[in-house]
Amino acid sequence: MEPRSITEVHVDEDLIQSGDFFTIIRLDGLDPIVMWGTGSYAGHTTMALRFDGELYIVESQDAWYWPTAGL
Repeated sequence: MEPRSITEVHVDEDLIQSGDFFTIIRLDGLDPIVMWGTGSYAGHTTMALRFDGELYIVESQDAWYWPTAGL
């Protein structure tokens, strides 16, 4: 990957809609293998969902980084 001078991007929360997805790059664990095997720059993804106008970012994971597996 090419180095970037931009390290932080602020997005207006009102622009994020249900179904928008975000890719995650963690250069540890299995992500580099997943990225190499798929030819992708993403090792993991999350998705935005809005319930009653409130924004949630959801992910399905197996408790590698967080204490609870699931969604």
